[in-house]
Amino acid sequence: MSLLDGLKNFLFPRAYAFERIERPPAVVLAAFGTTHPEALTALENVEARVRAAFPDYETRLAFTSNQVRARWRARGADPGYRKKWPKVHPRYYEINNVLSELASLQEAGGRPILVQSVLVADGEEFRDLFNLIEGLKNLATRQRSLHPFPWIGLGPPALGLGHGDEAALARAARALSPVGERAASGEATVALMAHGHERLELKVFKALEAVAKGLYGPNFHIGLVEGQPDFSRIKAAVEATAPPGGRLLLAPLMVVAGDHAKNDLAGEEGGWASEFKRMGYNVEVSLAGLGSNDQWADLYVESLRRVKEEVFKAKAEEDGLSVA
Repeated sequence: MSLLDGLKNFLFPRAYAFERIERPPAVVLAAFGTTHPEALTALENVEARVRAAFPDYETRLAFTSNQVRARWRARGADPGYRKKWPKVHPRYYEINNVLSELASLQEAGGRPILVQSVLVADGEEFRDLFNLIEGLKNLATRQRSLHPFPWIGLGPPALGLGHGDEAALARAARALSPVGERAASGEATVALMAHGHERLELKVFKALEAVAKGLYGPNFHIGLVEGQPDFSRIKAAVEATAPPGGRLLLAPLMVVAGDHAKNDLAGEEGGWASEFKRMGYNVEVSLAGLGSNDQWADLYVESLRRVKEEVFKAKAEEDGLSVA
């Protein structure tokens, strides 16, 4: 320790303790996951954007889906699968859930941890993640210094919390410009497929559609795999703004283009694409997940910056420091 460091530690012990974090801060990206190896590139792009924005942070990826993780572990034990997919990174065969990654980070020493949900909307998956992080925050210890996760924060889905907020919806709508501009120019009618939920009413997608129509015009539509508006309503909406014979662009409003994108959207039997083709539309299907779109990936980067500010502010206040 230098003379200056020693003087700072003597005069401002609590402040200096805040500056000298023993372990580098960490980011945990919490994604549902995918079993489709070619869809992993969308998650890897999000991760790459985060690493570039937080070069001094240890960044880890976790899958929240038990079924997805189990599928990858089974594949890891199959030499034939590994040979067939040589470009799949070995880490996916041992991918952890969020709690396992957090426990691993905590075992290496206390540090600020920023958890970012790599989700689109505030639904069942995010609520489970939120409850996990809140539970860890509220763990009771006899001494604050022994708390396993003293500085942890969670970033919301891309569309914000609940039914979304104006700022989050505006950012998300702008991030959809690669497809939105196709509608704005009149080149094509655009219909995006989001996941939705069969039991939860996710009004946030209706709100996003309204904001996107304000940017890109009336030929921009959002439908859901589960819940409303379903395909019958999207079909009617598309017909009302663009008669059969015109170009129709279909794309997933999902971070990765996995089962739903390949089957419910692009499937030859019962998929949106096949139905619209039968109606006479000139259908174009994009199977790029939102994570492959740098503008969308950066929504999570910006969310992490806000979480970082909150976590470090809370830590500074705990240490008795004034924060500007």
